[in-house]
Amino acid sequence: MSMRNREQSRDDAQEFIEQASLWDRIKLGAGLTALGLLALFLLQNLQEVEVHFLWFDWSIRLLFALMLSAAFGGLGAVLIGTLSRRRERRP
Repeated sequence: MSMRNREQSRDDAQEFIEQASLWDRIKLGAGLTALGLLALFLLQNLQEVEVHFLWFDWSIRLLFALMLSAAFGGLGAVLIGTLSRRRERRP
């Protein structure tokens, strides 16, 4: 990468930061804070737990059980949102 390209990239980044509105900065700060709190919460839950679901029984770290539950919950929310938007579009 040439020196001119680096300077242009740096100038573009600085311009982007300057153009970010107060609301964008608040959202970024809130998102980073939430991510930090989530990481702290997950790292405090590293013990092994027994999971009993239907006819399945297994031992798993609580950290992974929480992440798996959150992923399935997020997937369910996205699917429900997608289905409701499709229903609204139909005449």
